[in-house]
Amino acid sequence: MAATSRVRIGIVDDHFVFRRSMRLMLEREADFCVAAEAENGVGAMRMLEAHELDVVLMDVRMPLMDGLEATRIITAKYPQIKVVIISLLEDDNTRRQASEAGASIFLPKGCKVERLFAAIRDDHSKGLQTVDLHRSSNSSKKTIIDLIRSIAYEPNQVAVKAIPGHPLAFELQVALLDYDLVVSKLPAIVALAGSFAGLSKEEQLLIHVKPV
Repeated sequence: MAATSRVRIGIVDDHFVFRRSMRLMLEREADFCVAAEAENGVGAMRMLEAHELDVVLMDVRMPLMDGLEATRIITAKYPQIKVVIISLLEDDNTRRQASEAGASIFLPKGCKVERLFAAIRDDHSKGLQTVDLHRSSNSSKKTIIDLIRSIAYEPNQVAVKAIPGHPLAFELQVALLDYDLVVSKLPAIVALAGSFAGLSKEEQLLIHVKPV
């Protein structure tokens, strides 16, 4: 991959919300380009036939063809592509299988966003950095707002506002018709947005859903 070019990334995961949230997060980085997505290993094969990629972010447990089998095929057929396994499965056996399949690195889905960026960029020193949102800039808060909007619903149909006086508190405004749907997704919204924002287990987003 050329040093001056953007990193072309493919996302393979069977959860649409995760893929959409990951795309939003990655495309905020000037040197990243999410070129394609797939929902399983079979789709990943079609994705690679249609797109030239530098990095593939690969889930493990998916229907039709799992991520480990897809990784074996990709690393054999496209040795220039780096496969980063990013999965909820964190046991030693899964890690060993990922390594044997040819994955370049294994990351848990709850990892700090800096670790993911470092894996993509091949700059592992950056993976040691942390995000302190208690001293965050407006751009950091804007990142969280964009993540909440993307995970919660269609981005143009919700409004998210930071609550003054608390760096991790936000108000999510939704149409009355959509209120119950968004409330039912609130645990996933909090978990995914917090994970992608690099929050620790001791830090948690406070999201108040308000019908308008």
